[in-house]
Amino acid sequence: MKSFLQRHKFFILFTVIFCIAELLVDPRGNFPLNDDWAYGQTLLFYCRTDQMFLGNFPAMTMATHILWGYLFTKMFGLSFFVLRCSTLIATLIGMAFLYKLVVRISRNQALALLCCLTLAFNPMVFNLSNSFMTDANFNTLVILCSYFIYDFIQSRNVVSYLLLVFF
Repeated sequence: MKSFLQRHKFFILFTVIFCIAELLVDPRGNFPLNDDWAYGQTLLFYCRTDQMFLGNFPAMTMATHILWGYLFTKMFGLSFFVLRCSTLIATLIGMAFLYKLVVRISRNQALALLCCLTLAFNPMVFNLSNSFMTDANFNTLVILCSYFIYDFIQSRNVVSYLLLVFF
């Protein structure tokens, strides 16, 4: 247990800082922020019919975003708070992989902490992580792709290549 804490102390510090910031922001509430209403509407249609209908407003491809939200609504019910939580979890997943990527490249945990803090507390990223907008989830997918392409280049691991293609 001690070695786990020692190895990941900087990411644990990041997670604590991020959670404190979220407690201060208080993302609770069943109301849309920004354009959440459009993405929520698409998700509601998917939940009711099992058919993907993007509607007129959100013209981008957002199948992964809707499927991610669908996973959370099936477990916790449909509300904008649940959708915001799904985006926050996706953001934390992205930060974990960013941290791992920077540590692998630089061998410097303090630098990885600084990179995570810089990205997570960028006003656009922090704001959009507290909504059900596609930007935060897309950012996580880009980080996942970056991590797995780096891993594939370093190790020629077929699983990393398949995960790169998947994400």
